[in-house]
Amino acid sequence: MGEQTFLIKTKESSLVLFPKNLNSKTDAQVVIGDSEYTAAQIPSLHKSLWLPGEYEVRGISSVIKKNDKFSSVVIEIDGFRFLYLPKTAEVDEKYLEELDDINVLMVGVSEPKTAVKAARLVSPNYIVPMASGEELANFFTEFGASASETLPKLVIKSNSAIIDEMKLVSLASK
Repeated sequence: MGEQTFLIKTKESSLVLFPKNLNSKTDAQVVIGDSEYTAAQIPSLHKSLWLPGEYEVRGISSVIKKNDKFSSVVIEIDGFRFLYLPKTAEVDEKYLEELDDINVLMVGVSEPKTAVKAARLVSPNYIVPMASGEELANFFTEFGASASETLPKLVIKSNSAIIDEMKLVSLASK
């Protein structure tokens, strides 16, 4: 949806992470963001989450962590685990090392060295950098990879589609 906004869909529900431009056509039963959203803003909304804590809503498990230095959201949905990590400068390495079986890491890359370090600590199957242009190029260089093609979306349909190595995926902004 945008560099730091993501839509995760399943057969039964959909989740939007940190929306920037929601409107009445946005199809999301669950929204995780910096503030509360209402059904007046999003008619399909079932639950808006913005406070730190552990939640289970419509088959979507989430743990929101926020403090003065960093924030993160761990999401489990249909057997897949996602980590949303918008800033890596002050992230706790021990916290990252303790995360198990993250399939998709959505990571802010404004500081490429710490973003690469975070990605290697988490060791996900897919890394989705939240950047474009020069920031994205700097992250790929720091990671030691050449720029990948930009995809309109990342589709993972089953656990059998999960790859064994880390793959960088650049997504187009909408």
